[in-house]
Amino acid sequence: MTKVLDCNANHLTILNDDGKVEMVANDDYYHLKYDMVNLNYRDNTDRIYHNFTETQMIQETYNNKIFNLMFSGVILQSRQEEANRICQFITNDDCSGYMKYCGERYQVLNCQDLMKKLLFAYAGRLKFRKRGIVVDDNFMVGYDGSAFVKKFKRWQPLCLVVDGYIREKLIDTAVGSIRMSRLLQTIMVKVGFCLKPNVKDRIFMNQLGKDLQRVLTDEARLKEREEKKKLREQVKQTRLDNTIRYNDTRYGRWGI
Repeated sequence: MTKVLDCNANHLTILNDDGKVEMVANDDYYHLKYDMVNLNYRDNTDRIYHNFTETQMIQETYNNKIFNLMFSGVILQSRQEEANRICQFITNDDCSGYMKYCGERYQVLNCQDLMKKLLFAYAGRLKFRKRGIVVDDNFMVGYDGSAFVKKFKRWQPLCLVVDGYIREKLIDTAVGSIRMSRLLQTIMVKVGFCLKPNVKDRIFMNQLGKDLQRVLTDEARLKEREEKKKLREQVKQTRLDNTIRYNDTRYGRWGI
């Protein structure tokens, strides 16, 4: 069993099973991993282990700093750079923080499937690729929230600053109802913008090619004319309905 020989504010000096002395960071992970005080947080294979409940538990893999996370019957895997965060959940017995983290991690790992369900109403205009969601073959929103526009048959970065984030929205998943993460909200809002671009947004429009600018502007004008026509028809119908009601009331009053 690896032993801690010495420590200071920044490092731990450890003696490995093979007799080699090694210096590692003095952080949450290595304290759980090697400090004898934390022996109760390790299993019989000397891997970090902790269970909050029967369905929420953590076990380190055979690769240092990578953990299997059991979350409501689903097993997720953490990233190596998040090892200290995982260990803090253990030392603080923070089940709620752990579940929130797992909910967000689940959404990252299953982003494409979740977005297909959330955006099913626009399936005819969307293509779900490995890299992201393609909108009308002109725009793409990556699963990391970044946006792109197609120029000269290649995807180029697109700066989108959009409003409309959803607050405290619950989504149904294989692990039950969980809060939609900020990442999924970002993707949803950006896809929504690409489905209905604001042609009056000059910062957005100036990033597009001339042909795409013209197409979007023409579509916006056509839609505006259709909406005005629909409004005129609604006003006309309302006036007709009011006239009919007036005549019914008038003739009814005189008994005709």
